[in-house]
Amino acid sequence: MSGVPEETFNDQITIQAIDQSGQDATLSLQLNIVEKPLTLILPPAVSVAVGEFLFFPLFCEGGFPEYRWQLLEGSTQGFQLLDTGILLGDPISPMHTLVKVQVSDQMGEVQSGAIPIHVLDEELMITIESLPVAQYLKPYRSELTGKGGMLPYR
Repeated sequence: MSGVPEETFNDQITIQAIDQSGQDATLSLQLNIVEKPLTLILPPAVSVAVGEFLFFPLFCEGGFPEYRWQLLEGSTQGFQLLDTGILLGDPISPMHTLVKVQVSDQMGEVQSGAIPIHVLDEELMITIESLPVAQYLKPYRSELTGKGGMLPYR
């Protein structure tokens, strides 16, 4: 069997073979044609402040929707993941952790990965209130200050 699929497909097909004597055999098999393989798209990291409710949608593409999401055992750290891919949490203390997630599609394809989550004491704030006056065509430098978030600042 060969060819170039021109559309997605997810169904049973029947294959028939006939030999020189006229004897035949048939077999039904599942054929799945996807536009793209299932791919998990994770953020580089998620930051949330202590006491701030985390509501963070996760994404994937390809495969055959409907997708099913789950947290992998041992990685919950006070977070939960809805079947729809929404990561929820209400952290009560600062921490840095990896939350491991898994997504599967209707064909049983599975992808998993880890999301670094940073729970911060305070949200990042710039604390400088004003900038000193600069002089035209003269070198200028002013120290900027901040608090909260995760050091080092850039």
